[in-house]
Amino acid sequence: MRYTRLIIIACVLFALIAPMQALAQSASYYGDVKGTVYSQAFKAPGAKVTLYTWDPVNRMQLDEKASAYTDDSGNFNFNYVVFQPDRQFQYVVRADKGSSSALALVYALPPTNDSSVYVAPINMDLSVPSMYTDATVTVWSTQATTTTHTNLGPVPGVKLLLYAVDMASGNRSLIGSSYTTDANGQHTYTGLPYGLYVARAESMGQAAEQSFAAYQQIRSVDIYSSLPIPSPTPTPKPSATAGPGGNNQTSGGGFGIPGFEAVAALIALLGGALYLRRA
Repeated sequence: MRYTRLIIIACVLFALIAPMQALAQSASYYGDVKGTVYSQAFKAPGAKVTLYTWDPVNRMQLDEKASAYTDDSGNFNFNYVVFQPDRQFQYVVRADKGSSSALALVYALPPTNDSSVYVAPINMDLSVPSMYTDATVTVWSTQATTTTHTNLGPVPGVKLLLYAVDMASGNRSLIGSSYTTDANGQHTYTGLPYGLYVARAESMGQAAEQSFAAYQQIRSVDIYSSLPIPSPTPTPKPSATAGPGGNNQTSGGGFGIPGFEAVAALIALLGGALYLRRA
């Protein structure tokens, strides 16, 4: 009898907990989708902005959810948009004005403690091709000391690798060949299709990585690391020129004797003065 009661209680608890877990997994969260529309780098008021659901597998827009027009400053805002917690790309924003259009993915991070999600602000330019990102990657080192950033400086000459991340499996694949950061510790990848990526910096047996999302036309990515900063190449000193007899001389010296010309000129001047006096 005792065991029968325990079994019944366990069944009742399971019947109560299972629907609650399913409800938690299917819970919806809210966020604001906002940004600015430009045209040739100038803010574009009066542009029509439409929010669509997005199919990340087939890379296509689906159903229209809302639409609005940009204000005098080119800004738009869709409030209280519903998000599912397990998807980073659920919507796409399309801006239209005249014959020009631009697209940007809505990049949302999973919620933490409250019921809201963080939605990255969107910037779109009607004069720039859409669905591709120019991403500038900067490698920073904590082994530098500058006046603007304590223990932070760019690392030139670093090997950079770029990986594309599959949204379904999470697997990543190397894109193209490696590149080297310039004097400012940067390299710009052009024409990256919208999606998820990982940038990896390697130098002197050390490495650092940074994941990022390409969801709009221009993106900056920072890799913070402890990679060493190469020492600057010293500037070579000018070599001395050879004088008569193979002796080295510097400017203002003759026969290897510094100031030789000045002494010779002084002797000649004194000699000339004595000659005139005798005459």
